[in-house]
Amino acid sequence: MNRNVIVNFRTLVLCLMIGFFSGCVEETEKKVPISEETVHLDNGNSKKESPSIACKPVSGEITVKLAGIAVDLKENESAYQGDLLILHGWNENRNNWCSHSRLCIKARNKGFRVIMPEMGKSVYAKGIYPETRSDWKAYPSAQFLIDTLIPALQQEYCLLQNDGYNMVVGVSAGARGVIRLVQNLPNLFVGAVALSGDYDPSK
Repeated sequence: MNRNVIVNFRTLVLCLMIGFFSGCVEETEKKVPISEETVHLDNGNSKKESPSIACKPVSGEITVKLAGIAVDLKENESAYQGDLLILHGWNENRNNWCSHSRLCIKARNKGFRVIMPEMGKSVYAKGIYPETRSDWKAYPSAQFLIDTLIPALQQEYCLLQNDGYNMVVGVSAGARGVIRLVQNLPNLFVGAVALSGDYDPSK
């Protein structure tokens, strides 16, 4: 199948997903937008004032490094709706979704902040072990997303908050990463899309 047709199909599916989920936000109780400067944490005790954490703002488009891995953060272009984590396929790069489709533009226009980590040739493995193939060890695993990326973004930028309106999308090996994330963090995402998943990297 022609790559442009595949990319356009992906864009269509994702735009429908974003439109659907953002429509659901408008129809149901509206979440209070999380300020880019401060987020209030719920400690389970409504009588006591919750502590607040100052967060770095995501202005325009920035690239940060987490454990040596580049991560692109893109600011929402309209009223804040949620956060979208995008996982690219094997041997692609973090900019593929934005350069080959209109997903990033449409998501930002709908009010989503976009997060795109550079995963290289990652197969989104559960972990790294002595017997893990050496070529797999050179790239971040799914545990990097779970143990490093998400906690750092939550703490430093107030992205992907536990009570936030978070979505994740991935293609090919990135779809495998999506499944790993929703298995390990079932309450973090309100929507997940795994396209053309490569769920068995041994083949």
